[in-house]
Amino acid sequence: MTLQERMNEDMKNAMRAKDKFKLQVLRMVLSDFKYAMTAKERSDTLDDESAGKVVKAYHKKLKKSFEAFPETETERRADIQKEIEIVAAYLPPA
Repeated sequence: MTLQERMNEDMKNAMRAKDKFKLQVLRMVLSDFKYAMTAKERSDTLDDESAGKVVKAYHKKLKKSFEAFPETETERRADIQKEIEIVAAYLPPA
């Protein structure tokens, strides 16, 4: 199962479980996949290497967002931290 297929399956499971937060995060990453597919070669899927790059870039963007919020906005920082944890599960092994 490719990374993209795994994320699509997890998105379906999040819908069934009514986990709106995880669903939102997965939809955002899959949206980035679609941008990468159209920019690369207009294909229907990404290989695991390209998908891994997209996930890494999204993870990096989340980390920058986390650092940009001041300590006073703890609720938003907590949400970003949860997003980072969800996306980290899909990062390719280092």
